[in-house]
Amino acid sequence: MTETPPFSATDFAVPLRRGRANIIAVESGGDLAGYAVCLYKTEKDSGYTVAGVADMQVAEDSPEHVGALLAGAFCAARRQGAAILQVTGFCNWKRLVLEEYRPRPTTPEANWPYFYKARDPIMRTVLRQPDSWDPCAYDGDSALVCL
Repeated sequence: MTETPPFSATDFAVPLRRGRANIIAVESGGDLAGYAVCLYKTEKDSGYTVAGVADMQVAEDSPEHVGALLAGAFCAARRQGAAILQVTGFCNWKRLVLEEYRPRPTTPEANWPYFYKARDPIMRTVLRQPDSWDPCAYDGDSALVCL
């Protein structure tokens, strides 16, 4: 049984229609096991095309599926002529899979640009645990930008 991704196809309709987005999927046993959404933009200063992984979700927290999605994102970025593939955010175990690709981090802050303030003490305790987080660009404003 295939589940519907948590985003709507209309969330990325404009970038998809303009050829500025790809959706990469991985299957397991004929079912959707994970997906990644890549958005593309052209940097005004350099003229380079930059690919960014806006969202990546996998069933059953599978490192193998994350690896397959990252490999697919690399291939899609290359086909789009992207000079850079940016991956920002995500939980620790997904970032460990990413480390296998030996990324070139810019600054630690650039890879974790998320801030929060929890007033509830229980929520504060939960959010202090790195494994409680799996943020991505889709959780912020980047999915709303028409590329």
